[in-house]
Amino acid sequence: MRFSQRVSRALRSELALTVFLPTMLIAFGQGIAATPLQIIQAASTIANDGVLVRPRIVKRIVKKSGEVVALDPPETRRVIKPETARTVRQMMVEVTKDGGTASTVVVPGFEIAGKTGTAQKIDPVTKAYSHELYVASFVGLVPAEKPEVAIYVLVDEPKGSIYGGTVAAPAFTEIAAAALAAREVYPKEAADREAFLASFSKAPAARSPDAISTSPESEKWLESNKIEGVPTDEGGLEVALSAQAQALLGVEEPEPRPVEGSGASRAPNFVGLGVMEVLNRSADVRCDPVVHGTGRVVRQKPAHGAPLSPGSSCEVWLSPEAAKPRGSGA
Repeated sequence: MRFSQRVSRALRSELALTVFLPTMLIAFGQGIAATPLQIIQAASTIANDGVLVRPRIVKRIVKKSGEVVALDPPETRRVIKPETARTVRQMMVEVTKDGGTASTVVVPGFEIAGKTGTAQKIDPVTKAYSHELYVASFVGLVPAEKPEVAIYVLVDEPKGSIYGGTVAAPAFTEIAAAALAAREVYPKEAADREAFLASFSKAPAARSPDAISTSPESEKWLESNKIEGVPTDEGGLEVALSAQAQALLGVEEPEPRPVEGSGASRAPNFVGLGVMEVLNRSADVRCDPVVHGTGRVVRQKPAHGAPLSPGSSCEVWLSPEAAKPRGSGA
């Protein structure tokens, strides 16, 4: 499997890499065209210490009966020596440091390996390189030492600035923080963790089912009666279940009720939720989330159902123990 080959058999419209100008121009970044899938596959290979994994778009297949169809393991092969991949990754880290082309990319508590891209497009009329049409991009791996996610941001024909470091890289920051939180990956140091969580308060992510963590622990139901601080008189077991578990049981979370005559809302029930779900529900009622700790919510202020004025704070305390299913032994 070479970089010039199509990445996915499932995407029939995908194009292979194309070289359409003398190869001496490739070092300058011209004369070659690659798809976003090819770029992210190459970056992921560097993240995997040189092991190429063929990407696929289907995570799992579930029949109507609920039976999960087993998928074949993805194709893998080593294409780069581990030490070479790590060296390249360290070179990519320099891109995000002072003096690099993406020095504004910051995810608190994590080092980022990245590469910016600024490409001229072919003018459809003149068939030559355009001086007005560009593609700005940024591909990044985080955490750089042992990457959890590879993210590629592409902006087609940006207006104003045309450089990947100023156009595409800032979006990477928000996407990377949300992706790490969804996977329950947080900075180790307390100060970095607080800064990481505070970054969400400035711009809560849009609500999406995909924002729910997919780790094995977070996909299991919470053991509500064993979590300190979980109220037992307002919904019992349902209160402590995650939004995903409630959906499986058919339990509907009531919409926050407005306070008559004030334009305010009621505080949602945060107990049992992860960080991303807290941010999404806070955005729904227009309150500023203040998050302490990691894991799942075990306590909140104000209490569920209390009146909320737009712009007021919703403070929650999370515990890693709350995310552990009973009998896990860990």
